[in-house]
Amino acid sequence: MEIIQNDLHFDRLLDSWRSQNFDSKLAQYKALIYPNFSADQIMSVGPHFIYIFDCSTLRFHYLSRNVDKVIGYNYQFLIKKGTGFLDEIVHHDDIQFVHDSLRKSWRFVISKPDATRKAYSISFDCRLKKSDGQYVRILQQNKVINLDRKGNVLYILGICTDITHWNKDNQTSLTIVGPEEEQNFRCISPNNEVSYREKLSTRQKQILQLLSEGYCSREISEELHISQNTVNVHRRNMLERLNLHNTNSLIKFAISHHII
Repeated sequence: MEIIQNDLHFDRLLDSWRSQNFDSKLAQYKALIYPNFSADQIMSVGPHFIYIFDCSTLRFHYLSRNVDKVIGYNYQFLIKKGTGFLDEIVHHDDIQFVHDSLRKSWRFVISKPDATRKAYSISFDCRLKKSDGQYVRILQQNKVINLDRKGNVLYILGICTDITHWNKDNQTSLTIVGPEEEQNFRCISPNNEVSYREKLSTRQKQILQLLSEGYCSREISEELHISQNTVNVHRRNMLERLNLHNTNSLIKFAISHHII
């Protein structure tokens, strides 16, 4: 894969975050939220670290101290280095994917109305180099948790979990999950572009739920009062949209991505 080095910097993305027309009284507003945030003391989900990124200053508003247990770097060192440090520790083969994921997911979120921007969760995985030179695979889950009073994205919560033990192959993926009534799924691998048209309808999710419970097409048609042919068409469409090959893989995908 050819990588254009001039494009592999976070500066442009960071500038787009900072260029929002923030509230002039932002400092007072910030003081009202998360004055003493310590999520690492209330969350214990295995090897992980948590951060809150401030889009107005391009700095970590919060970074949990247990970051050193996951990637080996002291949290004070990372706070000083800032987000640009990602360019140094992301695996060479994943760097293009990470940039694309951050850029495209950001564009997706800000394309939504202010009132719904906090309703979307974004997750992707990549390999990071630890301080000892070894690589770990990290699942990064991001969510907008605060807007300023003008509706600009202010704080982004990130939870980074070591998933090396999953024995995952080197295929990387990006997923965007929206509100319950508008689930959106986006998957990337190094050879595929993000498709913003991959959606599962309410009816498809109903069928998928029943499939996971062991219902056959005939039983689903009776349960939902639709024809068996309609059930089979929905099943084929779901497989095509999610690039899967059979019902078992469809159910596994749905469970792992919290569709059902």
